[in-house]
Amino acid sequence: MTKIIIRPLDITRNYDPADLEVSITREKAEDGSSIVKKFRLTNKNFIPNADLQPNDTIRLTYKGIDQLISLADNPRYTHVIDPAQLANSDHTITLIIHPPENSELNPVSIESDVNVNLKSFGFKEPLEIRLTPTSGGQTKDQALWDTINSHKLDFKHYSNFIDEVLRFEGPGGKGRAYFNSGSPTAGSKKDKLSESQQMKLADSMRLPFNRTEAYSLLKFATERYVEHVYSLARFADEYSSNEDSFDLNDYLGKDKIIPYYDLIKAKIKEYFIRTGAESGYLKGNADANLIELIWNYWHEEGKVSQTMNALARRFQNIKNGYKDPLLNFALDPLRPLNHILWGYIQDQQHRLTATRKNYEYTSEYDLAVLGNVKPGFNPADRRSKFLQSFHRLIHEATEYFVQSDNTTIRPDGFKLLNALRDTHRILAEGAHNQFGDLPTVARIETLIEQWILSRPEVREFLGGRIMVPYEEPWMDRVDSMKALQGWDNTSISFYRDLAVNGEKIILGIRYGNWTNVSSRDHATNWADAFRDAIQRYIHSYYTVTGIDLSAPTVNINPEVSALLPGLHIYRRLNREKQRFSRRY
Repeated sequence: MTKIIIRPLDITRNYDPADLEVSITREKAEDGSSIVKKFRLTNKNFIPNADLQPNDTIRLTYKGIDQLISLADNPRYTHVIDPAQLANSDHTITLIIHPPENSELNPVSIESDVNVNLKSFGFKEPLEIRLTPTSGGQTKDQALWDTINSHKLDFKHYSNFIDEVLRFEGPGGKGRAYFNSGSPTAGSKKDKLSESQQMKLADSMRLPFNRTEAYSLLKFATERYVEHVYSLARFADEYSSNEDSFDLNDYLGKDKIIPYYDLIKAKIKEYFIRTGAESGYLKGNADANLIELIWNYWHEEGKVSQTMNALARRFQNIKNGYKDPLLNFALDPLRPLNHILWGYIQDQQHRLTATRKNYEYTSEYDLAVLGNVKPGFNPADRRSKFLQSFHRLIHEATEYFVQSDNTTIRPDGFKLLNALRDTHRILAEGAHNQFGDLPTVARIETLIEQWILSRPEVREFLGGRIMVPYEEPWMDRVDSMKALQGWDNTSISFYRDLAVNGEKIILGIRYGNWTNVSSRDHATNWADAFRDAIQRYIHSYYTVTGIDLSAPTVNINPEVSALLPGLHIYRRLNREKQRFSRRY
C-alpha cells in the first residue's frame, strides 16, 4: 500500500480538502481497457492507503479542475505523475500542487468510480447495477453531530452511581471517594482528601435542616455527576483520534471552544484575557454543556414532577382532592426512602418552582406547561416565532429525507440550511440571563425525582403493569399515577422520546456555526446525523398531540405550527372524554 501526501506549493493558497480528488488510472494490457479509481481526502492532507502499481498514472483535480503536480524530489510540474519507479510495496508519495496558469482549462468531472470498456468482458450473468443515496461532502462539524447523537444519559448508570454513593459507611467509604472526586468513574481511586478534610467538606455542603444527611448527599452527588457527564470539554478530552475522519478536537480547535461560542467570545474578549486579574469565578466561561431545557419541558408535560409532588403532599398528610387515590400511602420509617423523602420536602424552598421554569420555557422556546400557569403570568420576553420556525425545520428535514431516498436525484439542502439558520438565530436570542444555570439545575432536580420514583418502595405502593416494557425503571410509576389521578392517558414513554430526541435536535441547531456556513453539505450532514431523532420526534409528537409535523399543512398553516403542545394535549384529552361519555 502507498500513502499519498498532498502539499500545496503556495502555502498562502487555501485548499479545502473536501474538494481535492486524486484519480489513479490503470491500463489493462490484455484487452486495452482502463480503470479509473478516485479518492477524496479523508483526513487532513493525505490518503492513508492507495493501491498503486507500476505504470499507474496519478491525476489531481480541485473542484473538477486539473491541477499541476510533481513529486517532492522532481521540480517538473505536469498534469499526470507516473509512479512506475516505485516498485516496493510500502512507500510514500508526496505530491506538490501548483495552480494551473492556463485560465481556459475546462472543469473535468468524473461521473463514475469505474470507467471500463464493457465490450471487452464476457459476462455470463446479468450485470448488477446499484444506485446509492447521495450524501454531502465531509465537514468538520460532523464530529459535533456524532458527539451529540451518541451522548445519552444512561439512567441505569446514574442510578448505580447514586446507589454507590449512598451505600458508603463512615468517612472512608467508597461513596466518600465518589463524592470527593465528582467523577462517576472515580469510585475506585484513592481519596484525594484526608478523612478530616472529607468530613469538613461534607459538613459544608449539608443542607441547613436536621436529619437531611441522606438527601444532601443525593443532591450534591447528582450535581457533580451532571457537571461531569454533560460537559462538552470532557468529550474533547476523551475523543480518540481517527485518521479517516475529522474528530471533535479538529472542530473545537486548540482552545476547545465551539466556533459559535468563539464568534461570541470575540465580542467580549476582555473577559478571556489570560491575566491574573480574571481567574477563578471572575474568568469567562465558554464551555458548552449538552443540556437543553426542552428535556425538562417534555418530562413536565408527561407529569413527572406532578407525580413527585403528589407523593410529597401525601407524605405530609395533605389530602389531594375530595377522593384522594393516595389515601393508603404509608411509608414506614424503617425504609431508607423515608429519610430521603423527608429531606426532599425540607429542601422545597431551594428548588425551582413550576412558575419560574415556565418563565424560562417561554424565554427560550415560547413554551409553557399550561397546568402550571398561575394568574398574573406575564413574561417580559418570549420566543414567539420558535415553534413555527422549529416545526418548519422539521418539515424541511422530512422533505429532504424523501429526496435523499430517491437515488436518481440529488436532494436540495439549501431550504434546510435556511431553516437551520433561522431557528439557530431564534435560539440564540433566548440564550441569556438564566440560560447559563437554570437548565443544569432543572436537570439535577428532575434526575433526583426520577431516582426517587425508581425506588422499590414507590413501585410497591403505586404498582403498575409489569408486562409493559419501559426504557427506565421510574416510568411505570408515572403511568400508574396518571391512571390513578385521571390525568393524560398517553404513556410517559412518548414524552420521554420527545425529551431525549428533542434535546438532540436542538443541541445541533444551537451549537452549530450556522451563521458562517454557506455550503448545503453542512445542513445535509446535520439532517443525516439526526435522522433517527427527527423521525422519532415526529412520531412521538403525533402520538401526544395528534399533530403530524411531516404533513404539508404544518408548513403553511400557522394555526397548527404555532399552538402550544399543551393546548393540543388538552383538546385531545377532552375529545377522548367526550367520545367515552357518548359511548357509555
